[in-house]
Amino acid sequence: MEKMTSSSLREISFVSALRHSPEGGHAAAVVSRANGDNGYDSRLWLVGEGEVCPLTAGGEERAFLWEDEGHLLFPAARTKAEKEQTDATTYYRLPVDGGEAVPAFTVPLKAVELQRIEGSRYLVTALGERDDPAPAEEDRWAGDYQVIDELPYWGNGAGFTNGKRRRLYLFDAQTGACEPITAPTQQVCQARVAGCGRFVGYTVQGFEGVQPLQHTFCLYDLTSGETRIYLEGDYTILQFAMAEEGIFLAAAKNDRWGIDQNPEILRLDAETGEVETLLDRDRSLCDAVASDCRLGGCTTFVCEGGKLYFTGLDGYSSHLYTLELESGAFAERVHLSGSVDGFSVCGEQLLCVAMVGQDLQEVYRVEGDWLQPVTAFNRAYLEKYPPIAPQHLTFADADGVEVDGWVLVPRDLEEGERRPAILDIHGGPKAAFGEVYYHEMQLWASQGYFVFYCNPRGSEGKGNAFAELRGAYGTYDYDDLMQFCDLVLERYPAIDEGRVGVTGGSYGGFMTNWIIGHTDRFRAAASQRSISNWLSFTYVCDIGYWFGTDQMAADAWSDAEKLWWHSPLKYDDNCKTPTIFIHSDEDYRCWIPEGYQMFTALKLHGVETRMCVFHGENHELSRSGKPEHRIRRLDEITAWFDRHLEK
Repeated sequence: MEKMTSSSLREISFVSALRHSPEGGHAAAVVSRANGDNGYDSRLWLVGEGEVCPLTAGGEERAFLWEDEGHLLFPAARTKAEKEQTDATTYYRLPVDGGEAVPAFTVPLKAVELQRIEGSRYLVTALGERDDPAPAEEDRWAGDYQVIDELPYWGNGAGFTNGKRRRLYLFDAQTGACEPITAPTQQVCQARVAGCGRFVGYTVQGFEGVQPLQHTFCLYDLTSGETRIYLEGDYTILQFAMAEEGIFLAAAKNDRWGIDQNPEILRLDAETGEVETLLDRDRSLCDAVASDCRLGGCTTFVCEGGKLYFTGLDGYSSHLYTLELESGAFAERVHLSGSVDGFSVCGEQLLCVAMVGQDLQEVYRVEGDWLQPVTAFNRAYLEKYPPIAPQHLTFADADGVEVDGWVLVPRDLEEGERRPAILDIHGGPKAAFGEVYYHEMQLWASQGYFVFYCNPRGSEGKGNAFAELRGAYGTYDYDDLMQFCDLVLERYPAIDEGRVGVTGGSYGGFMTNWIIGHTDRFRAAASQRSISNWLSFTYVCDIGYWFGTDQMAADAWSDAEKLWWHSPLKYDDNCKTPTIFIHSDEDYRCWIPEGYQMFTALKLHGVETRMCVFHGENHELSRSGKPEHRIRRLDEITAWFDRHLEK
């Protein structure tokens, strides 16, 4: 057993994009790991029963699709010409039974996703431009300025997105023909080929001016070229699936609980346009337990063999569920302490990517009620750095609502010794901690800190009412966190209550900012990708124009005082806690001025503070940022706590 360091992050493998071959004879996935060039090597692996082995070695294979039972297609830029092309994507063909990958075809678009229809025909999701009036004459200076005429005009980590759209195209690999099937003003969110290659279903947000929150569902007939439109602006559609039994949606009307309303499972009748509710559990769907040990996603909503398969978070674990389409019978297919991050199903074969207990991501075969490990990508890591098991606590808050929390106790704690502690607060706020592996917490616990964390009201996993926080940020959620602190200090007398720190990112950053303006109980704080001022956040953040007004239940014209009352910046004249701020300059979710404002206010009020700006990173710094930046972030926070908590 070795003592963890921040650099141990480089040794973790991440699994994504799990997918069976068409007939179920094979399964493949993307496996990623940090490399020595401050990036991630991603390779394709066979991960079916008895055939776990790498398929590629290039390190840049981050996506794939099955061409047929024996061949994979994946996008790659392996030649100089391919690396220089900016508006085309080359796909390589790879036989899974051995042999080299060879170029298959080039799509004359910047492809985001490729799906096979039949023969040489494919559905392409690609980045395109909204059609704008041509300038009167050639504009030689177009690269020197940016035109903004819509909301949102930029996106987290994507820079300026004004006028850009994801569009759908039909591509024939044999003839090279490529034609769009969606309008230049439509932003495609998801697309699926179904009906034995007869239909394409897709969700869009059509707009010129302000992008709406709700989606429209469209069904394109590949034979007739006709497009039928459904549910125009009625629902936020999280996921959908199509099969002979119909069109199935995980969608919410947002009519009672706002933008975070838990989705229902609906059946859409393609003939009549009528919608039927099949399941409403008042729980989140297609979500996973919070962790900083994922990179890339997996399928979470599929129709197969007369059943809907989908993941969902209940309490503090994410399970895999099924819904029988004929009988309506609902069941937990995989129940575990941990998180089912995604799955693939083909006939009777069911594989999932999961974090079981304190294990990192692996592929498992589902047999009855059991998960049988198929891969062991992270076994050596866990043997080298055995995780500390979280100790579960529950308490009833001031309103009698039950809240879940956990404590990591340092392994080397000796009797009679007192140690410092760190309160870690999740983002969201509609997210949930659980009993899955969390690298930053394991790091701090391995270095001698108590680490404690909980799911205050506003978190997900316990229904809409528990998650309701609109217009209440910094009130009962803050009370829950402070009550949890009191409980932990009471139950764990080895914690030195004079040496406790607090940290969190996104909503956790907001709450860290709020805490330092409302109590002096913490010796030090680390605020990450935070919100400090709802008046500025709402009108600059890429999602602020709908997220801010919804979450505050007010806007700058109806109740500017309410936005200011819930802004941590308002209370910085009360702050005495030494605080470090971590922000990224391409984070357009919690834009960097939110950190600058807090940093400036603390400096003006004589509070010790430090701000670390990560260039070229965005809101996902702690989860998918460049490895060296993620490590430096951890080192900055840990050094701050080491000094101020006198570790």
